[in-house]
Amino acid sequence: MKFFFLILFCFITQNLFAQSLIKTSDRVSRESREEFNLQNSTELKFMGFRPSSFEEPAFDFSEKKVGANVSLNIASFREPKVRNYPVGNSTWPVFYQSQIQGTQGFDPPEKENTWSSVSLGVMPTNWFFATAEAQAGAQFNSSNTWYSLRQLYSEFKIRKLVLSVGRKPLYWGQSFVAPLLLSDHAASFDSIQLSTLPQRWPWIFKYLGQLKTELFLTRMNLDRANPHDFFVGWRLGMMPVDFFELNIGLIYQFSGDGIPKDNSVKDITLEILGARTSYSDAGDDSSNVTNRAVQMDYRFWFRDLTWPLSYYSEQHLEDCCGSFQPMLKHSYSFMHGLMMTTGQDSKSSRWRAEYTRTGSKLYFHLTWPSGFSNEGRVLGQPLGPDSEGAYLRWNRKFFKASDLEGLFFWERRNRSSDIDRHDIHSFYTSFEKCEKRAGLVARWTQKFENGFIFESAISEMRIFNLDSRRDRDVWAWGALAKIGKSF
Repeated sequence: MKFFFLILFCFITQNLFAQSLIKTSDRVSRESREEFNLQNSTELKFMGFRPSSFEEPAFDFSEKKVGANVSLNIASFREPKVRNYPVGNSTWPVFYQSQIQGTQGFDPPEKENTWSSVSLGVMPTNWFFATAEAQAGAQFNSSNTWYSLRQLYSEFKIRKLVLSVGRKPLYWGQSFVAPLLLSDHAASFDSIQLSTLPQRWPWIFKYLGQLKTELFLTRMNLDRANPHDFFVGWRLGMMPVDFFELNIGLIYQFSGDGIPKDNSVKDITLEILGARTSYSDAGDDSSNVTNRAVQMDYRFWFRDLTWPLSYYSEQHLEDCCGSFQPMLKHSYSFMHGLMMTTGQDSKSSRWRAEYTRTGSKLYFHLTWPSGFSNEGRVLGQPLGPDSEGAYLRWNRKFFKASDLEGLFFWERRNRSSDIDRHDIHSFYTSFEKCEKRAGLVARWTQKFENGFIFESAISEMRIFNLDSRRDRDVWAWGALAKIGKSF
């Protein structure tokens, strides 16, 4: 293809391609917010939430009530294919793919593709906002075409409350790669969300500083096991001082076709409060009204250093394994990260480093096999169970509107403990070796005063023991070019 002469070749899977080569506007806004907090101490913004449009407008509404972004993308990438895990009318959450996140479920086909993306936002008053984002594309030398509606929602502000209805993304966590609780890895689901703008509450709550809360409710579709299950979640964030942020969140999964509904009010109440009714001394003989996941995440800011930095972490627990001790042993996952700049000016280098370690029972539940997923992708970190990943990213602005970025990553993924107990890995020792992935990504972004933006990205990745097969080491590659315009 001719456009390859404009882009350097490299190696990467479709998986990393989707995570690193396609960078959504949500991710760009999040990075800008993080850099803003590191350089300001008087007007802090929560990092553990995706802000509403009334906190951080997604479009430039300074002199108009309508905004739009359009882009044209051309890309090529190759990857070796691996297996799915069918279960009834659904699919187990996808773990084996390396970092397909950051695109809200968008996953173009392999080989050469082109697609366009259009987003539109309107804010006619200071209490109403509506937006939609769609993508459509085609595969070269093929009749394969696709269309997807990534976002479609409205927001209504009533004093300090914000009501959101529709397909709105949720982001609960601190990670720049993918939070363990709720990330932008999977497609956004249709939901009702209620959140507050950051504010100080009266009485003794004033000592907690700025507070922010968020709740959501959604009913899933048919393509699951069990279909028509519900998700409900709540999250509380606080900034008691100007250098510390703390957030606590919990997600419940319940009901669905075929799920028994004979639990008592006591059983339901205890599970909502985080406990569970035990019927005997057996660890698994207890009420099973909900599937739950809880996370505490926090961030410290150190702005007065020569090189300002922030330290952040996530602590995540799954609902499994009976009593608390085995649950802590098998379902505890964590993430630690650092973000640092080499100065206070906008052209300083920015460094981000993260390490994630997941438990052996991640996003898994026997009663709800589809677990915390949507359209086959987990809602949080897609590393998989009993796995680990390390990520190092550097970026720096040059001249007035040029940005260079580099990312190195390493992942070890334990396919031998996959969620499918009848998987082939359980019977053949040749599959017992862990799959490992290491790669580099490079990106250049150039913005122009007339609203145009040009972006190119290339990457290289080596996969060791692909699909956990011994000595099956392969390369994979990909490249992307994008031109966009804001109105």
